[in-house]
Amino acid sequence: MSEVKVNYDFEYFLEKVGNEGPYQRRFSIIFNCIYAGLVTAIYYSINISLAVPDHWCRVPGRESTNFSVEEWKELTIPWKNDSMGNKEYSQCEMFLLDGSGKNITCQYGWEYDTTWFSRTLSSQNDWVCEKSSYVTDAFTFLTIGDVLGSFVLGQLGDMFGRKPIFLLSTLCIIIGRIFDLFTSNYWALMILFLVGNLPSIAAYQAVAIILMEISKQGKTSYIAMQSQIAYSIGYGIMPLIFWIAPDWVLFSLIITSPLLGYLFLYEYIVESPRWLLNRGKTDRCLREMIKIARGNGKPPPKSIFKKLADVEPDVEKTYGVMSMFSTFHLTKISLLLLIQGSSHMFIYVLLYLNLNNLGGNPFMNYFWQAIGEIPGQLLGKYLCDRIGRKWSRVFGFFIALGMNLLLTRFVVDQKLDIFVTVTLFILKMMLALLQYSMNVAMIEMYPTALRQTAGSVNYTVGCLASLACPFFMYLAADYGKGFPFVVLAAFSFCGFMSSLFWPETLYQDLPETLKEADEFIKNQSMFFFPTEGR
Repeated sequence: MSEVKVNYDFEYFLEKVGNEGPYQRRFSIIFNCIYAGLVTAIYYSINISLAVPDHWCRVPGRESTNFSVEEWKELTIPWKNDSMGNKEYSQCEMFLLDGSGKNITCQYGWEYDTTWFSRTLSSQNDWVCEKSSYVTDAFTFLTIGDVLGSFVLGQLGDMFGRKPIFLLSTLCIIIGRIFDLFTSNYWALMILFLVGNLPSIAAYQAVAIILMEISKQGKTSYIAMQSQIAYSIGYGIMPLIFWIAPDWVLFSLIITSPLLGYLFLYEYIVESPRWLLNRGKTDRCLREMIKIARGNGKPPPKSIFKKLADVEPDVEKTYGVMSMFSTFHLTKISLLLLIQGSSHMFIYVLLYLNLNNLGGNPFMNYFWQAIGEIPGQLLGKYLCDRIGRKWSRVFGFFIALGMNLLLTRFVVDQKLDIFVTVTLFILKMMLALLQYSMNVAMIEMYPTALRQTAGSVNYTVGCLASLACPFFMYLAADYGKGFPFVVLAAFSFCGFMSSLFWPETLYQDLPETLKEADEFIKNQSMFFFPTEGR
């Protein structure tokens, strides 16, 4: 039987067991919404747990006086000039207690400002002054975990299935984020940071792809929107919980403990029957289809399953990442995907680093950034279903280019602060739109056996590109506040141009094999515009 016939038959069989029934709805709520939001909250929780509050040397003796904290600091802590020439208390020196006025390094530890945090991981371990580089090291190991996990776990998902990757990802998060509460050893913490970040993208990608592959094809964009909104809600709720429980240990337990329950839901998850059939595992595919039928309250249609058992799929051999570059046309769109993904990630991370430099309430800074993404995701869903996945990205990168060019002018004039705020909000919306559109287009463009690999490679290359962001933030000190936005405008232009050459998948018969994907790319013109029924 030809591959095209097999794919047609599978959609027919999936409809018979239910492709939008109670099982899919429960799966969507439990895994694509709650699980995705929970994983996102845990993922970002370590970033805010590493916050370094304002600090100064602890000098004994105040408890036997009536001095306030500020009065005691005036007597015991020297002043210094910050990078802008403003006076501030030294964070790493104190006066020698012999009355000579001589400055020495902190001898009795540090005191920390508890306005926002009663304890963070950094303040608990005194990662300040000569140990301040430990915080940078922590972010380095977190990034290494991102890169390794996204590259390896995505490919493993296409090789061994989505379900085991869900279990492995959940275990990595639990180990990395709970065990770090019980050690202060530097290397143990760094390894746990790396382990906890391994499934940064694979965790919710695995369950989203399973849901897409057991649902009717028209549900792809809706499922992607659900996942993205859950991501933003999880990101937004996380800092509010830390605000309520400002001790990082208690906060981490509150955030991470619910994930333990998902270990008991492992058997509820089905392996993607579409993936199983694609890999030639027809018997296992039948068992998973029966589970879906029962979950939808339908008796297993034995006569239909007999037809499915007779299917002899043409098992397509894939070679992981190399399959993305196996033909000229696949190489072209894979390179375009990596340019788009890197451009988006670079812009996102550079804006994120700038957010960390803002003053005020740190919890609300995180909250507003997260909530600002939701309108962009809703706009992305609307545009993707109206003008297509390709043209929505073209629009998003074009608007991002304009916003960044405006910001090069706005950020250098304090009188234009309100315009900076509005422009940044629009830019944040465009980034959310682009993320949504790329996720949908990537899943629809690549065949079943390559979907998770493509997502992981795109995320990995984006992470590598974003490693340059701190360098460009550093250059802003020499070239002015507008310089980072000149760089972001250049990346927006790259994303805009690469989007123009990406194929449109809206209303199209989606490829299920590398050969079909190659033909699909080759036969579509650059200015193709999707219309329903075409």
